[in-house]
Amino acid sequence: MTFSVVPAEEEAHVPTEPCADVQLGGASYWGGSAARIGGGFTSGDVYPAAHKIGVVVGGGTCFTVGIIGGFQPRFVPGSSFGGGPSTYGIVTSATVRTYPETPMVALILQITPQEALLAGGVQGYAGWAAWDEKSSLGPPSRMLQQAAGVFNQTLEQVQRTMEPILKKLTVFKSPGIDDSVDYLTFPDCYAYLAGLIHYDAEVGGGILMSSRLFEEKNSANVTAVRQMVEAIAGLPGQNTSAVIYMTGGGAATKELPRPKSYRSQVSTPCSAERYTAAAQKDITYHKGKAQAAFAPDTGSYLNEGNWLDPDYLTNQFGAILPTLEAAKKKYDPTDIFYCTTCVGSQHWEEEEDGYLCTVKGS
Repeated sequence: MTFSVVPAEEEAHVPTEPCADVQLGGASYWGGSAARIGGGFTSGDVYPAAHKIGVVVGGGTCFTVGIIGGFQPRFVPGSSFGGGPSTYGIVTSATVRTYPETPMVALILQITPQEALLAGGVQGYAGWAAWDEKSSLGPPSRMLQQAAGVFNQTLEQVQRTMEPILKKLTVFKSPGIDDSVDYLTFPDCYAYLAGLIHYDAEVGGGILMSSRLFEEKNSANVTAVRQMVEAIAGLPGQNTSAVIYMTGGGAATKELPRPKSYRSQVSTPCSAERYTAAAQKDITYHKGKAQAAFAPDTGSYLNEGNWLDPDYLTNQFGAILPTLEAAKKKYDPTDIFYCTTCVGSQHWEEEEDGYLCTVKGS
């Protein structure tokens, strides 16, 4: 595995032409260490290698997903990550930031999270499941649970954040409902990821997903929230799972060079069902449309978007679409590279036998 850490004093980031606006010493300049990662490696390869030398490489919680991806939308880098806007080529290596290890406090809450969680810096996952049979998302279960973690805070600090939340939940206590919270402490981020959040997804697991970025303003209308939740919650027999990604928008560091959508969003609900003909229609035209109507000014989460969405170009790429199309035209003018939902794929139609045919008028 090609993995090496470059100390800041040995090599500093030098902006390329598309990043000329990133000035040394500015808010978006990175003066810390970095890691060179060869292509073809997963998060499960990189996380333990980084942990051995006392650093953290940012990534997802599914250890079987490729680690090189999710770049800032800067023309070629932002256009080439696997499964993303377009397959323009193959990424053979990348240099990414590394961060010092940090202690972690985790909490497991058995009821719906409240707004104060986000403002307090708590980030993680909340969701419910009503699976009547085994699926790629887990065994049969009916549950409502939230698991989250907090960086660089003590157990006492996290407990203070949770105290008003738990007080509000006491009024909902009744026989058969437990709204208690369990706390876990971890010495570092790797122990937290490997011990609590680690998830290995099956390849070709047979589920269909739809997601949407939600901002704080979207939760102001209680009636709209209830209508959206009722739409995505699922009906008996649908085997629906809904996960709410809590991204800590209320405590996000404003000066970091993050896209606006990630600075302002506070949660990202993802609704999933077993892959059936009925699910295709329900996820695409009922649950997906309800999410879009609730937050019309945002978009979907690319990694867990609906590939059948007829509006995927708008929902997944938004305002960056012209830039991605320009990159596609420049670096792959003959359309050698293709994937079903890549930018440019709207000009092609895949036949049942696998042949690609151009769409009339494209």
